[in-house]
Amino acid sequence: MTAALLTFVVNAPSAHAAITTKSPLSGITDRNGKPFSGWESVVNNYVVRVTWAELQTAAGGPITPNNKIDQAIAAVHTWNASHPVPEAIKVRIDSGTGAPDWAKNLDGPGTAVAVHDTQDPNTPDSTPDTVGRFWETNFGAAYNDFESKLATLYDGVDVIRDVTISRCTLSTVEPFLRTASSQNTKNNLLAAGYTVAADKACQTAQIDEAKLVWNLTPSSLSFNPYQQINPDGTDNTDESYTESMISYCRTTLGSLCVLENNSLRSTAQGANYTSMYNAIKNAGSPITFQTAGSTVIGSLCNTLTSAVSLGANSVEIPGQYSSDPTITMAGLNAYDHALNRVQPPDNTPPSAPANLTATVNSSSNVTLNWQPATDGSGYGVGCYTVARNGTVLGTTMATTFTDTGANTLNPTQYTVTANDGAGNVGPAVAKSLTPPITSVSSSASTITYGSTVTFTATVTSQDGGTPTGTVNFYDGTTQIGSGTLSNGQAQFATSSLTGGSHSITATYLGDSTFPPSSPSSAITETVNKAASTTALNSSPNPSGYGSTVTITATVSGPGATPTGTVTFKDGSTVLGTANVDGTGQATFQTSGLAIGSHTLSASYAGDGNYNASASATRSQTVTKAGTSTGLNSSANPASYGSPVTLTATVTSPGGIPSGSVTFKSGSTSLGTVTLDSSGTAQVTKTFTKVSTPITATYAGNTTFGGSTSPVFTQTQNNAPPTVTLSSSSSAVTAPSSVTFTASVTSTAGTPSGSVTFYEGSTALAPPVAVVSGKAQLTIALPPGGHVITAAYSGDASFSPKTSAALFQKVNHTGGKMSSAAVTTSPNPSTSGQAVTITATVTGAGATGTVWFFDGGNVIGSANVDGSGHAAFTTSALSVGSHSLKAGYSGDAVFNPSLSNAKTQTVNP
Repeated sequence: MTAALLTFVVNAPSAHAAITTKSPLSGITDRNGKPFSGWESVVNNYVVRVTWAELQTAAGGPITPNNKIDQAIAAVHTWNASHPVPEAIKVRIDSGTGAPDWAKNLDGPGTAVAVHDTQDPNTPDSTPDTVGRFWETNFGAAYNDFESKLATLYDGVDVIRDVTISRCTLSTVEPFLRTASSQNTKNNLLAAGYTVAADKACQTAQIDEAKLVWNLTPSSLSFNPYQQINPDGTDNTDESYTESMISYCRTTLGSLCVLENNSLRSTAQGANYTSMYNAIKNAGSPITFQTAGSTVIGSLCNTLTSAVSLGANSVEIPGQYSSDPTITMAGLNAYDHALNRVQPPDNTPPSAPANLTATVNSSSNVTLNWQPATDGSGYGVGCYTVARNGTVLGTTMATTFTDTGANTLNPTQYTVTANDGAGNVGPAVAKSLTPPITSVSSSASTITYGSTVTFTATVTSQDGGTPTGTVNFYDGTTQIGSGTLSNGQAQFATSSLTGGSHSITATYLGDSTFPPSSPSSAITETVNKAASTTALNSSPNPSGYGSTVTITATVSGPGATPTGTVTFKDGSTVLGTANVDGTGQATFQTSGLAIGSHTLSASYAGDGNYNASASATRSQTVTKAGTSTGLNSSANPASYGSPVTLTATVTSPGGIPSGSVTFKSGSTSLGTVTLDSSGTAQVTKTFTKVSTPITATYAGNTTFGGSTSPVFTQTQNNAPPTVTLSSSSSAVTAPSSVTFTASVTSTAGTPSGSVTFYEGSTALAPPVAVVSGKAQLTIALPPGGHVITAAYSGDASFSPKTSAALFQKVNHTGGKMSSAAVTTSPNPSTSGQAVTITATVTGAGATGTVWFFDGGNVIGSANVDGSGHAAFTTSALSVGSHSLKAGYSGDAVFNPSLSNAKTQTVNP
């Protein structure tokens, strides 16, 4: 809890004027006027809140200069110098939990006590509070020194009208001395030494010190009616303790002790207000109430009524309590307000409010309105007390009140009484609300499902008049519809009741005049089952053996979509069952129907709304299962001459076919093969053509129909062609031309592509296209011997190939004839043995080059020496017979020549 405060509000004299007393006065009138009849709003005090730690930083040290109190005095003097209405100061000093660190442990270390937060008694604090030993000797001596120095400085200051120094309060710990909600908290406090006796000793010591040092300035005394903790930890409501402390303060301080109570809080905090009221009444005036900030109990009307009943002359409202008018003062931001009584006692009650009306918003929410009461005493009506069936709901200063906890389903009586500012209560005005009576009837007590029935609700008022508004209709506890009242009746028609028995009730919802009614007595509505129809379809029809057939039953009726199950049959054989879905259809699929004709039917079992029904029969035809034959090969394209495995795969939705497959190329059979267990058949063939069209035909059987694959074209790459090179003349005379012809042929087909003619490694011309298996080049070559080859390029089906070398003789005009002869040694030879091939050129003085040929291949060359010989040695001749020739190139004198063949035998 916070420090206890007096509520003294004074018209301060001019700044620094000498004073010998500080009597409490009525305060500064609020320019906002009188917020409550019989009371006047005043600015109470400028409140300075400061701690001991801020005012004295060292043991026995002086009061800190220019502290918050000094700053407040200067601010108030400045304010009073420029305003016609002066201000005063209330000083609150926390000397308990606000004590400096050097003082807290003078009597030993404090004890950490885990208590519950005062805002939520069920939630422990996150950090334990330290309970200081603020009532013992050393701490008390330091406190007395501190308070004496304060009084020396401030007791004679004119604008300070109230000083409260809180030595004993311990923030959240002190209230739990009396309101501890758990035994653990009580035990912790007792273990720390903080008992009722210790608290009383601290309070009396505080009063005694005030008597010694404050001669002019009043000190406040505040007591809260908490359940106290006895030394054994038990609870005790100690009213005499509260009275004794008030009496001690009055006896000790005389007129400088003014009783204040700042405990007008919610009763949920455990306060015993009877104890408080009795103690205050017995102690006598003056009494000041201070509300507890945002936790003010009830409304301001409640607070003032309680204050009047106790003889209080002032109710202080902290500045942060936003429901009270405030005054803004430059430079002074922390202040309180007070409501002071301004009228003499009055025993005349106000009149009763007039024209009380009740607007029913719902069964639990009623708004009351009335015309104001009058009060001739001068106080005027302050507030109104509202009760329901004798229980007070609350008070209000307005002429309207909303009851959010009503129950208009039961007879209800509201009363409103007026209260004046003197606490007098006037006579009550009453308003009764009696629930109307609702009954319900049916246009037909028995109907067939899907038919329409009309329910009629009749609402009769017991207070007179005709109710308006809405009636809800229920089937058991489920609302099925509503209707609007006309001449006291509401109707609802429906065709949605399900088959069976229904308990129908109606409930009136009320209007602004009539409260809702209780549910009507129930009537029984019987709904008989309706006829259903079932239609049957199957797809596909006809179907192939083994393929899936979808059989669909569509069930319909006059109302909602039927539910339940459908049984499907083939003749008398049950195929299966299926549930009816949200569209009224039940679907069953099967692939087990045998080849032939089938009589299908569907039987709907019915549900709570519909009777059973059966479909007409439907004929389903099942034919041989269709098949599909696919054909592929192990390699396509394949390398020319390589064997290829052809695979035929026969599939069917009816299963895996059996039987045989015949492979054909055109009309030529490649073989007939039996299908294996996976439905495949294979045959391996070697093809001589580059491209061969093939089909596979499945013959079918008693269950599966036959089928033929699409044409599959088997291709082969790199078929070897034959390239033959010829010349239009073996010898021509320059500058005559010669025509070379390359013939490209193959038994696998007709090659395409091009041929390049070479002399040695030099191309004689760009490539020549092969047309009808031939490519030709006509060219004029220089005199001499020429070694010519033809290189075929190849195409997508045929591999490249080079012809055998051709020796072309070109004579020059006037050239001499030459001849060449070939000899070999040794002959025969063995494999790997070196063989020397010698060409002898006739013609004295012949020069030039000789090429040596092994068949169509040039195997070497040599120059003609001075004796007319040219020799070439090789050990690369393979085993077998070799036809060796020599071609002489000719020179400037002699024409070229080609020898006859010489047979060389190479043995292994």
